[in-house]
Amino acid sequence: MLTINNGIMLAITNKGGIMIPLVIAEEEQNLTICKLVADQKTKRHLENLGILQGATIEIIAKNKGNIILKVKDGRLAIGEDLAQKIFIQGENKWKSI
Repeated sequence: MLTINNGIMLAITNKGGIMIPLVIAEEEQNLTICKLVADQKTKRHLENLGILQGATIEIIAKNKGNIILKVKDGRLAIGEDLAQKIFIQGENKWKSI
């Protein structure tokens, strides 16, 4: 993993793609979860909510650090601190850092 501006982490996958934390992805993109960087308890909680490696999600909205996601057939709101632990790949429309 690399650390870049403002302490935001990026990682290069074994297939040469780039994973970014969910917090810097733009809205209205189909995103694939590549990695959860959290303790076992948090990973288990996220997996129970449908946020697991290989799952497809979409950011519906961002508001004051909170992110509303479309996960399967439902919606889920998470905070910025948790969104920094979810690494995704998507349509490469990342916001400027």
